[in-house]
Amino acid sequence: MSQTGSATLDTELLVSGMTCNNCARHVTEALRSVPGVRRAVVDLEHGAATVRWSPNTDHNTSLLLSALDEAGYSGRVKTSETSSCKAMLSGWRFNVIFGLVVTIPLMILEWGFGVGLERWYHWLAFAPALECGHDGG
Repeated sequence: MSQTGSATLDTELLVSGMTCNNCARHVTEALRSVPGVRRAVVDLEHGAATVRWSPNTDHNTSLLLSALDEAGYSGRVKTSETSSCKAMLSGWRFNVIFGLVVTIPLMILEWGFGVGLERWYHWLAFAPALECGHDGG
């Protein structure tokens, strides 16, 4: 898990368990305490952190994960697979995809089959509104 002399000086992490700015501060302090870390930037909204390593140091990601664990948070190294999958369904993209998947069948039922005045249809159309709290992640 340790990389020496890697071409990149940054390591991106996905961090779980952060709920407030104080949590983000604790995560930042935990990451900065790891030997060889030059800078740590935490993004509370996306549950992510970027660590900038000092040049010519050991990029020991297992130490980063241990520091997070000791601080009470869980983390994992962000890979291209996790970032692209998460990006596909993040924020407004998820809302647009979910909205289309749900709205089109409802429109077909109401306009094509004329069930707009049926009591069961009202409940069926109301159910997707309960999803409004989704944050895309």
